[in-house]
Amino acid sequence: MARAVEQVREDAQAAEELRFQAKAENTTRAYRADFEAFEVYCRRVQVDWRNTNAKFLATYLASMLRRENVTAATIKRARSGISNAFRAEGVTPNPARGSEVRETLEGICRKLGTAQKKKEPLLVEHLLKMFAAMKDNLSGKRDRALLAVGFTGAFRRSELVALCVEDVTFSKRGAEILIRRSKTDQQGKGRTLGIPRQPTGSPCPVTLLEDWLLAARITNGPLFRSVRKGNSRQVGADGLRDGAVAAIVKRYAVAAGLDPEKVAGHSLRSGLATQADIDGVAESVTMAQTGHKSLLVFRGYVQKGSVFKKNAAAGMWDRRLKDSQ
Repeated sequence: MARAVEQVREDAQAAEELRFQAKAENTTRAYRADFEAFEVYCRRVQVDWRNTNAKFLATYLASMLRRENVTAATIKRARSGISNAFRAEGVTPNPARGSEVRETLEGICRKLGTAQKKKEPLLVEHLLKMFAAMKDNLSGKRDRALLAVGFTGAFRRSELVALCVEDVTFSKRGAEILIRRSKTDQQGKGRTLGIPRQPTGSPCPVTLLEDWLLAARITNGPLFRSVRKGNSRQVGADGLRDGAVAAIVKRYAVAAGLDPEKVAGHSLRSGLATQADIDGVAESVTMAQTGHKSLLVFRGYVQKGSVFKKNAAAGMWDRRLKDSQ
């Protein structure tokens, strides 16, 4: 009997771990942080979080408005993280689903607004200036390859730093890259995208990647790695962390005439979508590269590209002036 009870406990723990694994790593980390903050709040007022109700949780969410630079999206995410904790603990009814919480969130959204502060997209003109500012050493070769591949493949930063040599197949036409797992593919089905070679004279992501691998003497394992300072031939064994992508983008942002605070790793992904829209590439073609399945979500990535294209006001004044002459 005791062994059976212990087995149930082990199974329950395994199930809990699987539930966490079902979400993206970054999302899980954020949810845990949100729940821990709620738990601290409960301890301060000497309340067991398991015994709280919807009204108490609504009060907590409202208290988050005191935080500096808080957004409605942050508070909504906190509700989701806390809701997951209640569900995992078997608390019913789930306080996070109560009407008090829902109505409070609606008020918070009206107060703060729901528009997200998006990072500026990196366009080809920006990348060319950034490439020109990079030295012709190991770090420079890595950074050129990282940004060129990241942009052309519309990679998320987590996908980019997770790539291994074994995921890349080079050919005369370009490089086929296998994305083994992504934010929207937590089951690990994977998908392959192509990075085409560019005409001679143009910066070619495939050639830049080949140059980096040759110079760094990387034949297997992580594709993009750290370069140790003070020794131009020393390359780390482990892959870069996703935060390194943002740091590299920001490092060269000034050379591209951009504010470092307004760009990040995501600027590569939104940059490809925006540049393709500016160049008149069909949305379906771009979505095949970015991996988007929802047209609505995809269009949220396209920044500035379509503002003046097919604009209802374009030419209105000029046409009236011509008609009056």
